[in-house]
Amino acid sequence: EFLGSSCTPLLVFINSRSGSQQGDLLITQFRRLLNPIQIWDLANGGPEKVLKSFSVLSRFQVLICGGDGTVSWIISALEKMELKRWPPIGILPLGTGNDLARVHGWGGGYNNESLLYILKQISEAYISMLDLWELDITTVNKKGKTRKEVKAFLNYLGVGVDAQAALQVHNLRESKPKLFFSRFFNKAYYALAGGEEAIKNSCTNISEQITLVADGIE
Repeated sequence: EFLGSSCTPLLVFINSRSGSQQGDLLITQFRRLLNPIQIWDLANGGPEKVLKSFSVLSRFQVLICGGDGTVSWIISALEKMELKRWPPIGILPLGTGNDLARVHGWGGGYNNESLLYILKQISEAYISMLDLWELDITTVNKKGKTRKEVKAFLNYLGVGVDAQAALQVHNLRESKPKLFFSRFFNKAYYALAGGEEAIKNSCTNISEQITLVADGIE
């Protein structure tokens, strides 16, 4: 055992690009409350190295400050590590939708509440289980060649107009992050992208192009 019986370090991941870009302020505030090595800004790189360094501890907790996509990113990284014991994960919702955080009782969005209060909530929170799904994707091109991918996902999987709209907004966020300063306007971008895809009929006849097999049942 590396730690005493009452010591469980908290590793904080912050996605400064999520939602209304509250991440930079949170990084400053968390560094006043915790050791700086416990805080990682995902704008500086992925979570893998930091998770690996903390995995040598007998136990630790993770707080993810971001949206649903950020949570999926961290959980996918943990899944690839094949840990014998997963750390409990809390969510500080900074994203636009924050559906996963809402379902698990972390709220629909961070509104500048006291971080001391949030840290207290984390220390007292109970652990609930979460399903992690494995997705096998097989694509066939016009020449008949196949390509296979395996991905993990949680919460839900979008296919069609909603997925295309989400990708469009993601690409816009990556290229012009300053446009995403408000959850209200972020949702407006999703609505515009979804409307555009619906008008273009970009996913016409998608049901004829995709075969869905769940637990061996087509």
